[in-house]
Amino acid sequence: MSHPLLEQHGHDLAAVRAVLARRRARHATVVEHLSAFEASFDAQIGAGKQLRRADVRCDEGGCRDALAKVFSVREGVLFIGRIAWLPSDQLTLRAWEHEQYLIETDLEQMDDQVLQRWLDQLDQWSQGLPSSGERWLKARSASRVLDDLAEPATADGWLPGLWVRCRRHPGHAEELDRASVVATTR
Repeated sequence: MSHPLLEQHGHDLAAVRAVLARRRARHATVVEHLSAFEASFDAQIGAGKQLRRADVRCDEGGCRDALAKVFSVREGVLFIGRIAWLPSDQLTLRAWEHEQYLIETDLEQMDDQVLQRWLDQLDQWSQGLPSSGERWLKARSASRVLDDLAEPATADGWLPGLWVRCRRHPGHAEELDRASVVATTR
């Protein structure tokens, strides 16, 4: 069993490194846009400027808990979601965490053998398979799911998932449709 990135690229680790580097660069751009937005947020509100904002809410069983916020701003269309950590997350690496680990992987510090082992472990954890008999993650704070929906996909067509999960309905995590999310701010 191999990580899907390894299979997609014929186990060519140089190609996998290039893909992960592009994803990491795109994420860095998104973080820059978010930082610029956060730095100007108070000033915009203080000046009485209206921000185009939409809340993504849970709609299961009449629940209306906020799951994410979407802002249409000069920097782009920013999606900011928080997913609360649940005890069951200790057993299986969730899709949003998997993406985050891939983005945060410090490729410069890994030789090919370590990178391949790391990718295989991520794949195992995502399937809920034990890795070395240990839990993959201890309790931690909420995960942040970020994206600038105006930012183009990487050269290989990758875009991060817009994941949400209500803490009251933990079995119902979903990846939102990008076009629908953008439409909420219009």
